[in-house]
Amino acid sequence: MTLDHAALQGLIDHNPARLLKPAMFGASMGKPRERWLPQDELQMLWKALDEAGFGGGSVATGGRR
Repeated sequence: MTLDHAALQGLIDHNPARLLKPAMFGASMGKPRERWLPQDELQMLWKALDEAGFGGGSVATGGRR
């Protein structure tokens, strides 16, 4: 059960985690990485998806920007 859900259910008054901010712990979003699969890794991925019965449709649509 998440703290938000517990608050909605009246089990707690509020979600205390909402008061926490990443900067309080020295955390940040970080720099996004850019990586593309080389041809050989891409072929291995498609083959593994086909063998698992998933096909590549979900991967192809996930590549949109």
